[in-house]
Amino acid sequence: MRRPEPTRKNLLIAGGGLCAVLLLVITAFSCTRTEPELGPAAFVPTTTTLAPTSTAPTTAAPDTTAAPSGPETTTEPPPSTEAEVAPAGLQPLPARTSEVATAREGVDEVALHDDATGPSTGALDATGDYGQRQVFLVVGREGDRLHVLLPTRPNGSKAWIDADDVDVTTHDYQIQVSISGFELMAQKGTEVVVDTPIGVGTQDTPTVGGEFYTWVLLDPTNAGYGSYAYGLSGFSTLEQFAGGDGRMGVHGTEDASSIGRNVSHGCIRVPDDVVVRMVEEVGLPLGVPVTVYA
Repeated sequence: MRRPEPTRKNLLIAGGGLCAVLLLVITAFSCTRTEPELGPAAFVPTTTTLAPTSTAPTTAAPDTTAAPSGPETTTEPPPSTEAEVAPAGLQPLPARTSEVATAREGVDEVALHDDATGPSTGALDATGDYGQRQVFLVVGREGDRLHVLLPTRPNGSKAWIDADDVDVTTHDYQIQVSISGFELMAQKGTEVVVDTPIGVGTQDTPTVGGEFYTWVLLDPTNAGYGSYAYGLSGFSTLEQFAGGDGRMGVHGTEDASSIGRNVSHGCIRVPDDVVVRMVEEVGLPLGVPVTVYA
């Protein structure tokens, strides 16, 4: 799996006097320190090597779901906090193999289609918000097109993309999250490689349930995010936060008191030593399915 190479996003402050500049700086610092969640100004490129993935076979089982009759990117309901309820204590799932589509170098836009044969009805920039190549989780295949989960609003949006626009690899990782149980479990095949307590969203800014995937890996510059942050394909109930678009994430924290509690704006917090292990030892790649239960 190609590791993301986001670019640093600088905050430029223009002011008429030293006092005004200092006031703006102090205000920005206070906001990011109080409730650090995913925002584009808080990250720099990661240079960590992720787990290797295998090139997907040239043929795959056909998509067994019916082709949508209309644009899935516009007919999905708004983000919902409703999700399947996790069992008491997460249990390992059967092994699964996932296909991940990454926008090819030289491709500027990935065309989106409503079905496996129709014309393009839109496009997504092949470069993500942090400078990384766009990543999609493949949920089906028919002919020369792939049915993929999109990293866009509303949560759960899907579209068909042309196989020629992407490189497809496979892996056998998966993640489960229990909001009410304050637990995250990651597997490789049937082996549990991470099982950790977590902090989740508050009642007013809840962690959203559903099916997502790891979309980008970042090195935070704000200590409140811990050593690493995985941005997910889904979004919180907030339209924007800390200069970003309210995207959910799994990130580290050195605040042990926030674990096992409802403390965030929707992100999933794990102890910092755990997120370091997830990245540097386990090597969780991008395109890992993340199922978030209520």
